[in-house]
Amino acid sequence: MGTVTSSRFGSLGEPTPLHLPVPGLYVDLDARSASVAMTDEFLEAPPATRVAVLQQWARAFNALRDSAIVEMFRDFAAPLCSLTIVEQIDRFRHHCSSEGVSCPTDFAVLLQRF
Repeated sequence: MGTVTSSRFGSLGEPTPLHLPVPGLYVDLDARSASVAMTDEFLEAPPATRVAVLQQWARAFNALRDSAIVEMFRDFAAPLCSLTIVEQIDRFRHHCSSEGVSCPTDFAVLLQRF
């Protein structure tokens, strides 16, 4: 079992109160599989509260995904240094497609962000 650490993406710089861990996010890293099973406490919270929390989580997850896909590209493209960046990105998009990974349409912009 892994250790719990805060993400550098956390609340994305927004001033926030103390956050407590909430059970409900599960992962099997070996199987590359995950699931969500939120607690009754969360599911019974007012809808506006659930929406606000889910939007914050979605932003953090999107940032984590974007960072991971850029790292994935850098690992993939390292042996392709003789190709242009356009060719590297094109091959990476094909690789993502064959792996069932959704490559963002603004991928070239992400490369500049991370």
